[in-house]
Amino acid sequence: MIRLQPLVDPLAWHFADWVCQSAYYRTHALFLGALVASLATENQHACAYLPDYQQQPIFERAALTPQQQLLDAHKEIPAFYPPLEAWKKALRKHHDVVGTPGDYKPLILDGDRLYLYRYWDYEQRLARAIRERLEPLILSEDIKATGYPTDTQSTPESQKLQALLPMLFKPREGLDWQAIAAASALRHRFHVISGGPGTGKTTTVSRMVALLLHQNPALRMVLAAPTGKAATRMKESLSQSREHLTELPPSLLDRYPQDALTLHRLLGYQVHTGTYRHHRDNPLPWDVVIVDEASMIDLAMMTRLFEALPDHARVVLLGDQHQLASVEAGSVLGDICQAARAEAFSEPQRQHLRYLEVVKAEHAKDLVPAEQAIDSHVVILKESYRFPSDRGIGQLAHCVQKGLTARLPQCLAAEEIRQQEHWSPEELLALLSTHYAPYFAAETPREAWLNLNAMMVLCALKNGPRGVLSLNQHIEQILSAANCIQLAPKAPFYHLRPV
Repeated sequence: MIRLQPLVDPLAWHFADWVCQSAYYRTHALFLGALVASLATENQHACAYLPDYQQQPIFERAALTPQQQLLDAHKEIPAFYPPLEAWKKALRKHHDVVGTPGDYKPLILDGDRLYLYRYWDYEQRLARAIRERLEPLILSEDIKATGYPTDTQSTPESQKLQALLPMLFKPREGLDWQAIAAASALRHRFHVISGGPGTGKTTTVSRMVALLLHQNPALRMVLAAPTGKAATRMKESLSQSREHLTELPPSLLDRYPQDALTLHRLLGYQVHTGTYRHHRDNPLPWDVVIVDEASMIDLAMMTRLFEALPDHARVVLLGDQHQLASVEAGSVLGDICQAARAEAFSEPQRQHLRYLEVVKAEHAKDLVPAEQAIDSHVVILKESYRFPSDRGIGQLAHCVQKGLTARLPQCLAAEEIRQQEHWSPEELLALLSTHYAPYFAAETPREAWLNLNAMMVLCALKNGPRGVLSLNQHIEQILSAANCIQLAPKAPFYHLRPV
């Protein structure tokens, strides 16, 4: 018998089939619910939002003939997903395999969202861990007892911080969001700093570290990132940013964290068991955990990180909510940033920023009142110091993020952006030789690393004629023909190959 392969991932198809076999009886609603819940996780979503599927076609109709459908074991599956309310009603009848929040069932129906139990559980645990960290820290016992001083009062602590802040952030007109982001971390156990390329996230963090160490020199800090490459880049960036803080005392700079760990190494991943050394019952030994490229962290890993934090510890998440999505299910940073009003602050937070003179009296009215607790814990940096927002790459990025497709041709016509459909071998050789010459001439690994990162070729895809793999191979062949590198016939590695 001919088997019709569904135009979906086979794993999701067989999972849905298994759920139906485990149920007391089989229905189309259950099969399709399990199918979309599994497909959602493979597309980096924690759950399936059923309104997105209702009454949509299930199969690519042009690819299927009636004869093929009749031969399929699931030939009675309808052509369209069911209407929303009828679908949810049918799912709720499967009490044995479909539960509601709090149940332990393979599928969890929570409103219009259908989860695999594992991801529903991760989401609840992470939300609970974040809520526990929304209670602010107090700068000192004096403030705890008497409240924030008035504008005419000061304390030794405020005087120290007020003297340091002008060294870190030069006076400017209006609100300084970098200063606001750094100062907010002083009273938060959970803090998010998001922003696009060139908005100064690393600069903000280096100054935030100075404030935290100035407040408490005994703080134990650690830098972390999802991957080894991101951890290395974070370490290098923070080191370069620290070198510009020449006005700070060496005793403070010497206490800066010197290394960055991957999250797996931070949590102590056990290769043979698949478990982690640090968890709720064996928390991490750090007072401050700063995590870069947080948009890459999936729901499961973020849950493990938060549950491994000691109660008193601060956690600061850095990243761009619009890029570097996680490989596994869950876009945690993006969801947090979307849920929060990033320009809004609670009244105690506004007092805190006024107390440190980060926000001047004449600009305090520009801070929007918070409507929920999470608002005060998220700051989004919008001003790009690398690309002006009104032209070129900055304007192109804005249009892509906002979906303004009609304006893209105008953006691509900017002087800063050069479009070229095809490159001749001579043009590519000239371009690559010019940009890679400093890298080939480097005398130390550090110099080579800096020169290599001065120019990057970016691809939208991994495979295909213009994907990462093909283009890297093409570049190697061009550089080899120019005797810039020496390729061995069958060896993948060679001297000066970037890894």
